[in-house]
Amino acid sequence: MKLATLLTLSLSLVINGKAQTLRDALGPRFHAAPNVAPLVVPHAGLDSIHRWNQIAIDASGLDHTPVAPGELRTFGEQLGPGRSSRAMAIVHIAMFDAA
Repeated sequence: MKLATLLTLSLSLVINGKAQTLRDALGPRFHAAPNVAPLVVPHAGLDSIHRWNQIAIDASGLDHTPVAPGELRTFGEQLGPGRSSRAMAIVHIAMFDAA
């Protein structure tokens, strides 16, 4: 939203005809960045991020699902959304570090 407002203001000042350059329009404190790094294109590993995201969601859901007859897990170890969100955050930080 801020970028759109700044762009609209800049264009209105430049189109008005009073300002010939960006520096004239915005003043000496603002200047264009000459060496902006190109955006990183997503690589083929994006599918692995989606995979691990689904695994984390399924594991969190399993912790809150009552135990079916014959399952060897304990129900109620996750005591609420705080631990679930912390576990999800840990998984997603690991995914970010690995990417």
